[in-house]
Amino acid sequence: MHNICAKVNGEKRWMACNCLRGQYMRALEHSVPEWFFNDPSQCNLQDTATPMAGLPDCPHGISAVKALGIAGAHGQRIYTITQRINHGHPSVAC
Repeated sequence: MHNICAKVNGEKRWMACNCLRGQYMRALEHSVPEWFFNDPSQCNLQDTATPMAGLPDCPHGISAVKALGIAGAHGQRIYTITQRINHGHPSVAC
C-alpha cells in the first residue's frame, strides 16, 4: 500500500489525484490481461502496424470502461445515475 501526500495539502487536490489514479487503474483492468495472455508470435496484437499473415487476431480484454468506450463509439447512449436522478426514480437501486 502506498501513501500519497502533497506539499500543498487540500481535499480538492487529494480528490483530483485519487480520481486520476482511479482512471489509470480502470484502464489497466483490460490491458493487463491482454499483456499476460497474448503471445505476439501466436496472434496479431490489436492496432499492430504490420500484422502477420495467417495469424488470428489476439483476444481482447474487456473492462467496464472499455465496454462504455466501445458502446459510445458505436453511438449507444450512456447515462450517468446521480443522487439527484436516483431520488426521482426510487426503483433504480444504487
